[in-house]
Amino acid sequence: MGDKHLETDKRYVCCKENSRTFYEEKIFEFIEKNQHNKRILFLCDNNGYKQKLKNKYEKLIITDLDIGHTSLLNTTEEQVLNTVKEFYLLSNSEEIYIASYSGFSRMASKFKHVPIHELY
Repeated sequence: MGDKHLETDKRYVCCKENSRTFYEEKIFEFIEKNQHNKRILFLCDNNGYKQKLKNKYEKLIITDLDIGHTSLLNTTEEQVLNTVKEFYLLSNSEEIYIASYSGFSRMASKFKHVPIHELY
C-alpha cells in the first residue's frame, strides 16, 4: 500500500506520502471469483487492511505475523524474521496476484519462477 500506510511510528518512515495506487474493487472481484476453487493467502504490509478483508471474506487466509520493513531503524529482529517468513510463503506459491506495484512480490516470484499476475 506504500510507506504512507505503514503501521509504525511515522518518525522512522522516510517517504511519508508514498502511497501505491490499487483498485480495491479488483481485489474484491478476484477473491469473490476464486474463493471457492482456490486457497487464497492474502499478504499485505498493513495489518488493518488484512483484517478488514478477512472480516469480509471468511475463507481468505492471512498470517498473524508482525512484519516490518527492513530499512526502518525501528524494525525489530522478530519483524525481520516474520517478513522473511512471508517472503518464503510467497516465493513458494503456485501463483502470485498483485494489486499494486510490489517489489517484494516481484522478487518472490523470481526465486522459483512463480507466475505473477497484475490486478491493475
